[in-house]
Amino acid sequence: MNILLLDDHPMIVSFYEEALKDRYSTTISITKAFNCKEAYDAVKDKSLDYDVAIIDQSIPGYPEQQLYEGTDIIALMRRNNTKCYFILITGYNKKLPLYDIVRKTKPDGLVIKTDVTNDNFLEILSTILDGNKYHSLGVKECIADVWKNEIVAEDYNREILLYLANGFKMNELHNYIPLSASSIKKRITGIKKSLMVDEESNLVKEAIKRKLI
Repeated sequence: MNILLLDDHPMIVSFYEEALKDRYSTTISITKAFNCKEAYDAVKDKSLDYDVAIIDQSIPGYPEQQLYEGTDIIALMRRNNTKCYFILITGYNKKLPLYDIVRKTKPDGLVIKTDVTNDNFLEILSTILDGNKYHSLGVKECIADVWKNEIVAEDYNREILLYLANGFKMNELHNYIPLSASSIKKRITGIKKSLMVDEESNLVKEAIKRKLI
């Protein structure tokens, strides 16, 4: 079994490596990478066909190849190897970014970093290898909270909030979201109503307060 370990913290990579070797002994081959550039080189090595990739979401990017985070590496690997199982480890604990990963990237496993322990790491991997999806408790709670609010769960509405949270102006959003300015304005009105705010200026504040973003 060929495994790719990608994290910018060597101690975490060593933890994964030791746990895997203790369980699987000589039946595994491990490739380690600490940033998007090293991951790109490892994936482009056609001599390796990975069975499992354990990937940190927040890693140093490789702009020359438009690779900026763990989800970009998953997309790259899927273009090269559709058989690989992907476990994405993230420091995110905000609801909309996590929900966005589930909706768009669909990793086999999604785990908030603080949910990983010595006891459950190998259990997570075993669940994935058995063909099942794995979401850690923190991920499940975030997704459940998003689903409680159908307006926010909708893809374009979620994108609108995330763009606004990143400092984009409302009159700029039609340049990044494939909707007309009037459609975006109507959606913002619906989001305001859903989050029970009157002013656009309070929209992001309320979303942060509710730990959506």
